[in-house]
Amino acid sequence: MNRRERQQYLLKCIDEAHIPASRNSVEPHVFVPLRLQSLQGALADFILRIQHGDCPAERIFAALVRSLSEHVTNAVESYRERYYASLDWILLDQRGHGQAMLGGRKFEFSALPLGSAEMVSESPHNGRIVEDHQYFSSFSKSPPKPVGNLFTPNNQWLLKVMLLSGIEERFWGGPALPREFGVKNLAETAEVPKSSVSRFIALGQEHDFISRNGYQLAVKRIPDLLDQWVFHLRNHPDSVTYAHFLYPESESDEQLLRLSGDDLVAGGQLAIRQQELSITNAGRAVFYSRNIPEALEENELIETRKQDAVCEIRHPSAEAAVFKGSVARNDYVLADILQLYLDARLSLARGEEQAEHLFETVLAPFFRRKQWL
Repeated sequence: MNRRERQQYLLKCIDEAHIPASRNSVEPHVFVPLRLQSLQGALADFILRIQHGDCPAERIFAALVRSLSEHVTNAVESYRERYYASLDWILLDQRGHGQAMLGGRKFEFSALPLGSAEMVSESPHNGRIVEDHQYFSSFSKSPPKPVGNLFTPNNQWLLKVMLLSGIEERFWGGPALPREFGVKNLAETAEVPKSSVSRFIALGQEHDFISRNGYQLAVKRIPDLLDQWVFHLRNHPDSVTYAHFLYPESESDEQLLRLSGDDLVAGGQLAIRQQELSITNAGRAVFYSRNIPEALEENELIETRKQDAVCEIRHPSAEAAVFKGSVARNDYVLADILQLYLDARLSLARGEEQAEHLFETVLAPFFRRKQWL
């Protein structure tokens, strides 16, 4: 059964279940097989579009998954609790088990399994209200949400130093930590005051992304950490200037990469191709600069409309996190591998697929060797 047929199954089940929703009010998604990272990415994008007015506030996020586990429902509910308390959602699995959170009430409903001759069962429990309060009972016992931004410019730099120290030099040009390290090592290596590092570590522990065993530090729940990092970047995007060459030039990778240097770091798909990790040619060339007007002038570029651009130049709010970890490869200056992963996650041009490839081929094996994944 293809994606479209699964989507139709989801919509028909919603229409015929006794819940306050119809196919006209939902945005359907299919995650079969399920990668939680993809589900969370789609959910983050859905929330952002509502918050920015690009999607009706009454729209409902609906998803078909292989199995409706507590892991899945908790992941969706945690996004609602953290980022958008008015989020309405519906989850259905291929066996016909459904849950929904609509108007602050939790519903359960059932349908015949995917592929059955009939779709929705006549279960007496279809559409019954399970709880009449805003959150799942499992969340009512959760600890208070940590206060503080884990993704300030300074914290992004510290995260990269922790996460990428020890990876191949082609992927990280920043400083290296000792194999076992503590607050003092991190402060000295990252060249950040120890007091700032201590606050960062405490915040990371509150968010349950950093663990401490004696003086030794480690990062945990890395996929969830990266999801929240992407969510932050979507909510706090860098300033961007779109540009093309002042004089007619070829738009080859080689010509574009010649622009890279100490103050113009190549990112996005352009840099991913140079790292020989690309699975797509889609996506505009991306560069990072500390001074965009100066970069334009020095490289004979001119600002233009987005649709006419050969590249986009971003001024990163987290300058240290971008520039201090950049790498030289094939005589060009490229962003570090984690920045390329984040760039891909933010791209609409097969970005999630490209990011997953980077994670599975480079990042995940490295984190497993560190026993962090």
